[in-house]
This record gives sequence, C-alpha cells and structure tokens, in this order.
Amino acid sequence: MDRTSDETENLEENYFNKKDVISMEDILVSFGGENSGEELAKIATEGEDETGRRETKNGCLKRLRSGWQAVLIGILMLLFCVVTSVLFAQINNQQSLIADLQHMAKNTKLQMENNQLKLLLNSTQLQYDQLKLLINATRYNFTLSVENKQLSLLLKNTLQEKTQLQMENQVLKRLLNSIYRNSTLLGNEYDNNFTLLSAENTQLSVLLKNTLQENTQLSLLLTNTLQEKTQLQVENQVLILNSTCQNSTLLGSEYDQLKLIINATPYNFTLLSAENTQLSLLLKDTLQGNTQLSLLLKNMLQEKTQLQVENKELNLVLKSTLEENGQLSLLLNKISQERTQLQVENEELKQLLNSTYQNFTLLGSEYDQLKLIINTTRYNFTLLSAEKTQLSLLLKNILQEKTQLQVENKELNLVLKSTLEENGQLKLRLSESLHIITLAYAESNQLRLLLNNEQKTSLQLQEKNKLQHSILYSNKLSNIWRFCKNDTLQCSRCMSGWTEHASRCFLLSKEIKKWEFGRRDCLDMGGDLAVVLNAEDQAFLTNMTFQYVRQNPTVDFHSAWIGLQDLVKEGDHIWINGERIQKNVNYWIPGEPNNAIASWDKEQSGQDCVAIIPPKAIGKDWLKSWDDIVCGGERNYICENMALILS
Repeated sequence: MDRTSDETENLEENYFNKKDVISMEDILVSFGGENSGEELAKIATEGEDETGRRETKNGCLKRLRSGWQAVLIGILMLLFCVVTSVLFAQINNQQSLIADLQHMAKNTKLQMENNQLKLLLNSTQLQYDQLKLLINATRYNFTLSVENKQLSLLLKNTLQEKTQLQMENQVLKRLLNSIYRNSTLLGNEYDNNFTLLSAENTQLSVLLKNTLQENTQLSLLLTNTLQEKTQLQVENQVLILNSTCQNSTLLGSEYDQLKLIINATPYNFTLLSAENTQLSLLLKDTLQGNTQLSLLLKNMLQEKTQLQVENKELNLVLKSTLEENGQLSLLLNKISQERTQLQVENEELKQLLNSTYQNFTLLGSEYDQLKLIINTTRYNFTLLSAEKTQLSLLLKNILQEKTQLQVENKELNLVLKSTLEENGQLKLRLSESLHIITLAYAESNQLRLLLNNEQKTSLQLQEKNKLQHSILYSNKLSNIWRFCKNDTLQCSRCMSGWTEHASRCFLLSKEIKKWEFGRRDCLDMGGDLAVVLNAEDQAFLTNMTFQYVRQNPTVDFHSAWIGLQDLVKEGDHIWINGERIQKNVNYWIPGEPNNAIASWDKEQSGQDCVAIIPPKAIGKDWLKSWDDIVCGGERNYICENMALILS
C-alpha cells in the first residue's frame, strides 16, 4: 500500500514539474525570439541611415557590434542552457515514465501471473481435496477390505465349524445306526429269547401236566391197590372161613403173590416219591427260571423304553442338526453373495485407484508446468535486472555525453540557427509528449483505481481468511479437530483407538473407574456412555467385551459400564438420552436386575448402574449380558460418539 501510494505521488510530481518546465521553456523561447527580431530591425535601419558615416563611426559600430555580440552570446548561452535543461528534464521524465510504465507493466504481469498462480493453486487445492477424498475413500475401502478379510476368516471358521458339525453329524449318524442295529439285534435277541422262553414254558407246562397226570394215575393206582388189598383181606377171611383146608395151598400161593405185590408197592411208591421230588425240583427250577425270565423281560422292557427315548432324542438332535445345516447353507449362500459383492467393490476400488493414479500423474505434469512457469518468471526477473543494469550503464553514458556536450557547447554557437529552426519541431514534440503524458497520467489513474480495487479485494480476502480461521479454530468446531490432524488436515470418521459401528464410534476403556467418573471421561472426549438402540448394538458391544477378554487373558476384566441407570427411581431404568428400555431391546441376564446389596457397599445404596458382562462363549442367549451393579464399583466403561461425516 505505501509503495504504490509513493509511486503515484512521484508520478504526479513529475507530471507537474514537466508542466512547469514546458511553460518556462515556452516563455524563454518566445522572449528570445522577440529580442532577436528587434535587434535585427535596428541594425538594418542604422545600416541604411548611416552608410555615409561608416568611416567616421567605425569605432562606435565596432563597440556596438562587440556589445551586441556579447549580448547575443549571453542570450544564446542562456537559450542553450535552458534547451539542454529542458531536454535533460524531458529525457529524465521520459526515462522515469518508461521506468514507471515498465514497473507498472511488471506489476500487472506479476499480478496476472499471481492470479494465474492463484487459479492454479485453487485448482491444485481442489485436486488435492479430491485426492484427499479419494484417499479417504481408499482408506474406507481398505477398512472394507480388512472387514472382508475378517468376514473371509469368519467364513473359513464357519466352514470349519460346518465341517466339524458334519463330522459330528456323521459320527452321530454312525452312533445312531449302531444303536439302531444294536436295538434291532437286542430286539431280535429279545424276540428269540422270548420265543425260547415261551417254548420252554410250554414244555414245562406240558411236563407239569404230564407229571400231574402221572401223580393222579399213581394215586389212583395206590387207591386201587389199597382197595384190592382190603378186598383180598376180606376174601381171604371168607376163604379161610369157607375153605381152610382146600384152599390153604391156594391161599399160600396167593398170599405169596400178595406179599410180592405189597413188597413191590412201597418200591413203586419210593420211585413215585423220587419222581415227585424231581418234579418238584423241576417246578422250582422252572419257577426260578420264570422269575428270572420275568426280570429279564422287565430289564429288556426298560432298556427298550430307554432306547426309544434315546431314539427320540437322537431324532430331535438330527432335526436340529438338519435345521442348523439348512441355516449354515443359507449363511454360506449369503456369504457367497457378499463375497461376489465385495469382489465387485474391489474391482471398483481398483478402477478408482487407477483413476487416482492418473489424476496423480496429471497433477505431477501440472506441477512440472508450474515449475516451468516459476522458472520463466525467475528468468524474466533476471532479464529485468539485466535491463536495469543496462539502464544504469546508459545513465553513465548520458552523464559522459553531458560532459561532452559541455565541451561541445562552443560548437553549438555555430548551430544556433539550426536549433532555432528545430525549436518548432521541439514544440510539436513537446505537444505530443504532453499528450502522451496526459494519456500516461490517465492510465496511471486507472492503474491507481485498479490498485485500490485490488487492495480492497485483498483486504476482503484477508477478512474472509480471518473469518474462516476464526470459524475453523472456534470452540464450536473444537470437537472436529479430534478427528483431524492440524498439520496434514487429514480427517477420519472416528478418533484413533475408536471403532465405528452404525455411523457411531465406540471406545472400550482400559482403565477401571466408577460409573460417574467413567461418564465424565466420555464427556471430556466429546461423547457419552454407550446406548443400546437395537440388537445389532447389543451384539457389537457384547462382542467388543468378549474379544477384549480373549485378546487380554491376563487382565482381570469383570464388566463394562453402559449409559443405563435407575438412580432416580428404583426399577425405572433410564438411558442417558432420557429414553426408557424398549420391550424389544431388553438383554438382562436371567435373574437380573435384582438390586442386590454388596458386602463392601458401606452406604447400602444398592445396584443402580448397568454394565455388560462378557459371555464365556458365543452361543445361545449370549446377548443377555446386562447386570445391575453398585455405581461406586470400579469397572471398565464403553464410550460412544457420533462418527464424522466426510463429504
């Protein structure tokens, strides 16, 4: 600003000095012309009047001529000095004007080049921003590729689990087949044993019937023999009474026969008793065999019922395994679809990387062009410095010429007539130079206006920059700088150490604190304790605690605070955002909340704050991990913050 104002003031002073010099020159030239004309007229009249008196007045004329010549020489010297001063002033003014014009042209060129450089810088800034966006996109895609790798690892794990489940299913099928075969064999053996036992029972029953019939026959024979004995005794008495003598021999023979029969009957009776004892023993054995068979039947029936129950259980296991196989097949189909989508996205990412590489090469070429422009500007600057040195040499030469002109001043006395003739030409040139000066002054005014406008625009830009700087570094946007680097202005969706989920960022602390102090830490980091909005949030937070425990087995990790509490009213659990627990978002551990009072709780305040306890394994009901805990206990805590939207 000061430099431009000084330059404009110097131009105005030069212009007014030039005007003053020109007016003085006109006055001196007009005065010199008038004096020379009058003196010539006087000389002519005196020469005509005093032709006869030449001889007498030679001395006077010589004196007059010498005085006139001295006056003429003085006037000529004055005119020469004035003309030379005017010429030198014009030369200096023209040189200063040329220098000013060159300086203004240089300034305009530099301004144009600065504007071009600004435009190039803006374009490079835009391309840099585009590159930033592309780099952020590539980073996001890289995170997606990492997630894809994780998903592929999960796929491999699921496939391995599937193969293990298939192996287990095959083993179970083999066991089922072996059990089924054993059950069929046992059933067949049971049927065979049952048929054998039934056959043996029938045989034993037949034997029992036969023995009973034989016993009845023997008893009948005994009764018959006794009856016959009694009859024979009666007949013997009758025969003894009727014919004692005649029939004595007959009676003796018959008596011998009866003795033999009587002797034979106890033998037969002993045989029958032995057979009866054998039959009784057989009966006992058959009864014991029947009891054993009945026990075997009962055991077989129990085993049959157990086998039926095991068959039912195995059928249920088979159904569950078939359902799990169907679910696993659906998961595999989904994962294959996601894999195809990820492959498509990877191809798109490759195309984006190629385009970014092309843009980078274009930026490199533009950068080379800018280097060439800067080098050309430096070369022009060196040329201008060389011209400046040449102008300084010209000034030295002009000073030398000035000295030569002073030496040649005597010779200019002879060329006065020619200078008088050239005076008119100089006047014309002066008028032209005045016209040029007026045009230059008008141009200088325009340039001054342009300078003022540019100064105003520069001030406006400075004010805008100050505003943008104040907006960027204001307290309202202080939270954004946590996501960005001050030196590179590279921003990420989440702060370092935080993980993104559902356009939100989460952090599991490594320190243990009370519920209130943990929430203060989260608020100091620009967030708050985590809130569970749906099943996906619960799965993410529970998996976060589960993975932390797996990755840090030496750390004594109990649980992690979340933003749920019933400090205001017991049993009325409220999230930190003011909302209550929804029916479909309820993940209490069975038996919780119970508001149990801990032994170490001196205030006996009860359990009013909620934490997530990591599951021992991921399986059925693993999402049910909420537990109410005493707020004064020190636990880890999960912070939540909104992810930065990059556009």
